[in-house]
Amino acid sequence: MISKALHRGLDWLVPDRGTSDAATHWKTRMLAFGLLSGPLLADAALLYIAIALPLNRAPLWIVASSVHGFWLLLVALKRGARLERLTLPILANAVLVGIVATLCYGGLNSPFLPWLVLAVAAGAFCLRHRPRRLGAAAIGTLALFAVLGRLTAPIRQAPSPEMLSNMGVVCLFAAAAFIALLALYCTGAATALEDVSREAARQRGRIARMRRATDAAEEANSRKSLFLVNMTHRLRTPLNAVIGYSEMALEDAQQGYDQQQIADMSRINLASKHLLSLMTDVMDISKIEASKTELSVDTFELTRFFDNIVATARHLVVANGNELAVEIPHGAGLMISDQMRLRQIVLNLLSNAGKFTSRGKIGLSVVRENDGRIDWVKIEVSDTGIGIASDALGKMFGNFHQAEASTSGTYGGTGLGLNICRDFCQAMGGTITVASEQGKGSRFTVRLPADITDDRANKLMENARVAAA
Repeated sequence: MISKALHRGLDWLVPDRGTSDAATHWKTRMLAFGLLSGPLLADAALLYIAIALPLNRAPLWIVASSVHGFWLLLVALKRGARLERLTLPILANAVLVGIVATLCYGGLNSPFLPWLVLAVAAGAFCLRHRPRRLGAAAIGTLALFAVLGRLTAPIRQAPSPEMLSNMGVVCLFAAAAFIALLALYCTGAATALEDVSREAARQRGRIARMRRATDAAEEANSRKSLFLVNMTHRLRTPLNAVIGYSEMALEDAQQGYDQQQIADMSRINLASKHLLSLMTDVMDISKIEASKTELSVDTFELTRFFDNIVATARHLVVANGNELAVEIPHGAGLMISDQMRLRQIVLNLLSNAGKFTSRGKIGLSVVRENDGRIDWVKIEVSDTGIGIASDALGKMFGNFHQAEASTSGTYGGTGLGLNICRDFCQAMGGTITVASEQGKGSRFTVRLPADITDDRANKLMENARVAAA
């Protein structure tokens, strides 16, 4: 209980920078303990002097002020002074106390003389690797001794040998008590540091085990993704054959006006195309996870590119009685990027907007802008559909995630499309964001570099890949 209370009290004196690690924390605590307890124990010697030599108190007040000057260094410590910067002020104050006490009480016979020698030796040890500072400190100490020798001449005391002996005993007792307290505290600190070291070792072991488990999981996930890539690629071939034969059978049924066969072949063809779409999504996400997605960069004209997309996606948008509003400026310029990936992103967003909107309005706008470094192409797809709940917005770009559990059953889909869009945007050095309000619609914004071969855009892409990893 006492130890905890003492630690809390010392920690009040320890600045935030003194708690950066366990070792620094304990060093700062020990310094605070020494600065706090040292003057308190020195007061025993000062009290004896006040009782034994009551006539002239001037030297006593000078020595007492110097001794309690260590507490000013506690204030500096509290205000964030570095440990290494406090070493010299502490030694300088110790030298000052030793000189004043030695000169005022007994001179060469003073019981304070050994403490002066010890302070000077400690200062020399700390400055042993800096000869210039050591020389300056030696000259300063001698000059201080000479100045204080003149100033203290009128107020020097001449204690009797018996008083000097008693003062020596009191000083020795105070010093022994200080060393004992410091030793006890250091022992507790060492024990605590050993506990901290053992706990750190256990934590490092846990981290190492977790890292091995993570590496194994990532390796298993990579193998799974490669397996899915290979399997979906192999399954697409017979599925394409099913689609082709169903289309041939549908043409034959249409020529024979066999309505039942037409309906059956239409269902087979539609189901096969839906399955192919799902397999394509799975293959895309598996390629991304397996880091096998490579960009195919080419140069294309933006206005013509989006005109073709609108022509392709219009039937998806208007199927539910929706109105499509397009804002594509003429002469929007060229874009150097992966045309196929960008087409997939925009078509996916338009398809989703058409799927989740009924008798509403769907908008597609394209803007070219410059942020002072590179050109950007900003694409917005908005709708007035069912919208997305605020608590689901942060999860929209996760694997297999949809806004609500009932969404898949009502509208279909796997929840992979937005995840693929996000990964493709990151691969091209851009971003995709969403703003939505449930019941009022959604707005998806894609922002991509107009030229991904630009060095600055390449840096953005690298940063995006690091952030995604």
